[in-house]
Amino acid sequence: MLKLVLIALVVLFASAELCAQSPDWFHQVTGALNAWDYPWFIDIGPDGSVYVTGHVAIVAGTDWNCRTMKWNSDGVLQWSRNYHPAVDNNDGRRLVVDDAGNVYVAVLAYHSALRQIDLIKYDTDGNVQWVYSYSNGIDDLPVNMLLDDDCNVYILGRTANSSLSWDYCIMKVDSSGNELASTTWDSGNLEWARGMALNQNNLFVSGYTGEGDTDIYILKYDLALNLQQFEHFDRSYSDCEPLLVLSDLGDLYVYYTWRNGANDDIGLIKYDSNFNVQWSLDFGGSGGSNDIAAGIVLNSQDNVNIVGTVYNGSSTRRDVLVAEINSNGNIEWQETYNGSANRNDNGVGIALDQDDNVLVTGYETNSSNNKDILTLVYSSAGSLLKSFIYDVGGSSRDDDGKFIVADNAYHVYIAGVVGNTSDSSPDWGVLRYSYSVGIAEQELLESEGAGPRLTCYPQPASGSVTFGLEGLSSDDLVSSISDICIYDLSGTLVRTIAASGSTLINGGALCDLTSTPPGVYYCVIRVGDESISQKLLKIL
Repeated sequence: MLKLVLIALVVLFASAELCAQSPDWFHQVTGALNAWDYPWFIDIGPDGSVYVTGHVAIVAGTDWNCRTMKWNSDGVLQWSRNYHPAVDNNDGRRLVVDDAGNVYVAVLAYHSALRQIDLIKYDTDGNVQWVYSYSNGIDDLPVNMLLDDDCNVYILGRTANSSLSWDYCIMKVDSSGNELASTTWDSGNLEWARGMALNQNNLFVSGYTGEGDTDIYILKYDLALNLQQFEHFDRSYSDCEPLLVLSDLGDLYVYYTWRNGANDDIGLIKYDSNFNVQWSLDFGGSGGSNDIAAGIVLNSQDNVNIVGTVYNGSSTRRDVLVAEINSNGNIEWQETYNGSANRNDNGVGIALDQDDNVLVTGYETNSSNNKDILTLVYSSAGSLLKSFIYDVGGSSRDDDGKFIVADNAYHVYIAGVVGNTSDSSPDWGVLRYSYSVGIAEQELLESEGAGPRLTCYPQPASGSVTFGLEGLSSDDLVSSISDICIYDLSGTLVRTIAASGSTLINGGALCDLTSTPPGVYYCVIRVGDESISQKLLKIL
């Protein structure tokens, strides 16, 4: 029997409300005035320390340091290191941390006016162990990076060929800084490297080729970087930004943006290890305009979670898309997040915690038409548990979450760009939130996915919501469905919604909540002798 979740509600809720809560800690990293400072990546070490790399300006508009910084989990700075081999813009683009706390940073570096790829290894105390460099003598830059179980580093980049067009380049470097292999790939067109995935036998890379009319390529290499196989698909005029994840069984998921007529939509394809298509799905918002694929991760059940941005049909407004798809191509759940101002909201980064809760960052546009850092926490079954909004720069500045990681103690870390109130340039913003699954929420998570499910959308709600009922095991139960009761956190019945079982199953029951005060509520319905609940977030 499903559990009723109205147990001591007043003391059990530590999360699940929409709030402008301040983070546990926040650091703003600033370079020269009136210059652009940008964090490019974040990772977490074995002890919970947080590493961020990017660039900070030395001289406004003309000279950047590659900077890598380490904070412990409590936000105390452990060290900060600059890398500046020559005068010009040097930029930390990716980093990975090994099990010993060593950090490897892929740098877009200038040497004698030429851009090349440098790989720096720092020990856990920030001491440089070695620097590896890759250059074809024209122009090179890093795009992605992975670390294998032997601490070999694989770097995917772009390299200019003799025709001054871009190719893929891939390097494999051991933990001592020795190059084990390198290769390039040229389809005969302009190449844009993007995604990487690795298992015990193969390295997969993805990208797109062409200008305007772009096609997606996926390459399969052995671990010595010998090309084994490649796959190409041309779905539309413009297929681009393919991201990869790889399952333990060797199945490959490709998440991408494609041109659907006059607008962009989101696509997801599953291949087996030999590039045979298993299934494909499309995601898109209502109406028109452009939808964007942004991030993909694989959870412990070999299901994929995705984040993106989709058009919501209201003028030119966009919402955050978050979904889970199982290995058979069935959508386990799909949610969109529309901020309280009903303006453009954007989902960019995605991560999972130890319970497969889904963590998302991006921005929410506020009523002043400025961006605030948005952080969302969804349960593994798709319930919104927590939503954080953080405004750093004030009403005249934009703040934007870009990258997100989680530890195993219900902490989530975000790196993004934040408004500088002293000038017009962005700075780094690095912050941590704590979140929890209270007893009542945990009982909700335990009941999710078993038996009938009460649905309620949109979430959070500001006006009308639609209730539905999924997963009934017997038609005989339809007549036994009760009205929907909405309770506040004290357990007080706020209102009752009359809805027939057939209405809930076939399209849903619409309810106007305009007069209901903002807050967290539980909606409860009885089906036979079972009580089913769904959390409802009401905002202004």
